[in-house]
Amino acid sequence: MNEQSLQILVLDDEPIVGKRLTPALIRHGFDVEFFETPTAALARLDEKQFDIIVTDLRMEEVDGIQVLERVMATCDNTRVILITGYATVEVARE
Repeated sequence: MNEQSLQILVLDDEPIVGKRLTPALIRHGFDVEFFETPTAALARLDEKQFDIIVTDLRMEEVDGIQVLERVMATCDNTRVILITGYATVEVARE
């Protein structure tokens, strides 16, 4: 592993997202960890600092906005990318 590669956490409750996105990011030299449950991802955030978090907006237990709020409160240098299959104007405003 390259010590300077970006550390990326991907969180999506749809396994296909991890199956597609994780290998693509790894091919570009990023260090990627994929989680299907917000609980596991948030527990990992307590253990490790990530440069980027890519998270689904809509999930059952914890939604992407709650993940964003947690990261903003605890990880000053981490950037969050929200993704969704439910693109609407209201979602964009949120």
